[in-house]
Amino acid sequence: MNKEPLIIVIADDHPLLLEGIVTVLEKELENVFIHKASNGAEALQLVTEVKPKITILDIEMPLLNGVEVAQKIISSN
Repeated sequence: MNKEPLIIVIADDHPLLLEGIVTVLEKELENVFIHKASNGAEALQLVTEVKPKITILDIEMPLLNGVEVAQKIISSN
């Protein structure tokens, strides 16, 4: 059976934390494609472009914080 990949966007401005989350998810999940953002503006752009099933947002990020990104995602749907 050919399953679609699970698409995830992760946004965090701390590179070590971001890479740690990615590493854990890639180890635990099969058929996953992870997009990374280092600020809220990048996260919003990625969510708009790739339409992920899951988005993980840091609350405190440059340009847009995680709450602002979530509000923009919700209001665009």
